[in-house]
Amino acid sequence: MRFPLDERRGLLLLSLLVIAASLVLLWVESGRRDAVEPPRDKDEVEEFRAFHIRTSSREAARHRRWQEERRRGRLFPFDPNTADSATLDALGLSRSAVRAIIHYRRAGGRFRTASDVARIYTLSPSDFRRIRPYISIPSSVTEPRTRRSPVTRTFPAKLREGESVDLNSCDTAVLMRVPGVGRVTAERIIKYGRLLGGYTAATQVREVYGMAEGAERYFHVTAPRHVTIDINKADFGALARHPYIGRKRAAEVMRLRRKYGRITSMAQLAFALGLGDEEREKLLPYLSFGGRDTAAEREVNLKK
Repeated sequence: MRFPLDERRGLLLLSLLVIAASLVLLWVESGRRDAVEPPRDKDEVEEFRAFHIRTSSREAARHRRWQEERRRGRLFPFDPNTADSATLDALGLSRSAVRAIIHYRRAGGRFRTASDVARIYTLSPSDFRRIRPYISIPSSVTEPRTRRSPVTRTFPAKLREGESVDLNSCDTAVLMRVPGVGRVTAERIIKYGRLLGGYTAATQVREVYGMAEGAERYFHVTAPRHVTIDINKADFGALARHPYIGRKRAAEVMRLRRKYGRITSMAQLAFALGLGDEEREKLLPYLSFGGRDTAAEREVNLKK
């Protein structure tokens, strides 16, 4: 009788499983036979317990001796300023003491005498007494440090009453001679002058942040040298950066140019921006109106 293919495969798989189970059982039984059976009577139990105690005692004593030898370490001369972690560990120092010594040196510390090593807070007094005779520090390190001579700072002489400096030609060193002006304020004065395009009057220094009241008497403007802005050609950024115009007024100027095409006079600009007389006088020297703005025309614009 011939079985179908599926049944033959099933019988083959079943046979393999039976064989595998038999092999597992044989392996387990052989392992049980090879295992040492525990003692069953009272004498054997006592003998086994005594053997276990003797073995444990010997192992514990061996471990204690190893720890003691490692703790005591091997003593030899060493320099605490150059010894690495392996050298310090060989001396029998604790790991915390080794780390503290290495960290102290990395932070810039130096051991100048043997007593300095005792300041390591994780080094026990007994370990220090044990290694102290072997601490060897070169004489170049033990020499006392010489005190540095104090640095003498020189400051520029301040201006006397009646003296003044030119705002458009002086640098920070000259500005620092003004009473009440330090380096920071001097840098602000120069930066503000660059934003303006140059100073036209000594009173403009009062607009600098941090200036003391009445400081303008120490300044003068011999020959005004300033940069003018073409109100009809300058872009938004150039107009907005000027301290007397700013972003809001620059936007209004751009709107006027789009609407009228060209701004022809200071009067037109002042009316559109709502400038008062004082603001007109301050802003006029920094503006030009398309290249045909002469000095005479500026006088006319200023009177309008």
